Amino acid sequence: MKNRWNILSGVLAAALLFSSCDHFFDVDLKDAVEEDEIYKSYTDLNAVAYSFYAALSPEAHKFLLWGSARGDMVTNGSDEDAYVTQFVNNDVTADNPYTNYAFLYKAIARCNQQLANLYKVQPNEFASQQYLDQFYGEAYFVRAFCYFWLVRTFKDFPLVEEDVANTVTYISGEGDTIRARTLSLSNEDIRSIALQPAEEQDVWALIQSDLNRALELVRATPQWTVEGYTQEAGLDKIRPTPTSISLLAAEVAMWLGQ
Repeated sequence: MKNRWNILSGVLAAALLFSSCDHFFDVDLKDAVEEDEIYKSYTDLNAVAYSFYAALSPEAHKFLLWGSARGDMVTNGSDEDAYVTQFVNNDVTADNPYTNYAFLYKAIARCNQQLANLYKVQPNEFASQQYLDQFYGEAYFVRAFCYFWLVRTFKDFPLVEEDVANTVTYISGEGDTIRARTLSLSNEDIRSIALQPAEEQDVWALIQSDLNRALELVRATPQWTVEGYTQEAGLDKIRPTPTSISLLAAEVAMWLGQ
């Protein structure tokens, strides 16, 4: 299922669209959240974490198509969808809309943002370091989950390991590591850096590294709420635990013959 869509994460797409319009960033957008207005407290960490799942939830049916439907475990219902039938018949074309993996990169971009900015929230009497650590672990876990689906499903896709809203790191043709402001790059530069296909072994290495970090950081029974903060009932049940992280790590190990 070689993917032929040129898809960027939400953050990278914004940078690409406006890379030639610096004045855009001087405009106060309605309902926009300024960067310096977030990452001030543990409630901000929860808000960003929820955005991981907000990106994934509407597209969850694709996991069924990319997995079970391709393994002769699914049949079409009465209202047949020609593109779903392609998955059931294991004959997927490049124009099939269910091959669009943009939602995974939205979640990955938000995980990268969380990992890059978590340090701004310091422990206090309400939120211990162990409480804050689990947010690191959650971001590593969700990022690993997204890349696991990418590497097991698609032949070519980019590997984005950092928050590229402001700066991007890449290897030049001469083999030097370059770090540059995203807005200083042309559209062509951004595409060549961010959309170059990843080496499969590098993706598996990142997945295993992220899962190992998640297991170290999400300890015992995670507490996703602290005194004075409430969340919708049941939201804590979709968030990672050592058991769920271990289950994904075990599945990755089976895929790698370990």
